[in-house]
Amino acid sequence: MPRDKFDLAAANAAVEAGWPAIKPSAERLLQWVQDANWPVALVLAPALAAVGEPLAPYVRRVLAGEDETWKYNLIGTVVAQSQELTSALRPELERIAFFPTPSERAEEVCNVAREALEQ
Repeated sequence: MPRDKFDLAAANAAVEAGWPAIKPSAERLLQWVQDANWPVALVLAPALAAVGEPLAPYVRRVLAGEDETWKYNLIGTVVAQSQELTSALRPELERIAFFPTPSERAEEVCNVAREALEQ
């Protein structure tokens, strides 16, 4: 588990460990993509996207929350990069894309959700 946003060694170790090994830490790893500009996010996001459908329950919890920046970054850097994950989260993405909350609209989460659905 990364200790800070620059802990690339830990991020790379998580990627190398693969899904079965990182599953117990999935929620905490998703926290590291809250800001898509963090160095660890650049390492973790593609690996998390590659997990596909098994990651859906963890992403679903974020999408049900109120952290719009996290939603935006998670959809753009993880969900939209995985057709399998996008399919698994289609109901949530459609709700955000077509019936966004005022804060999802203000933070343009609806736009990134629509883009994910259109891929």
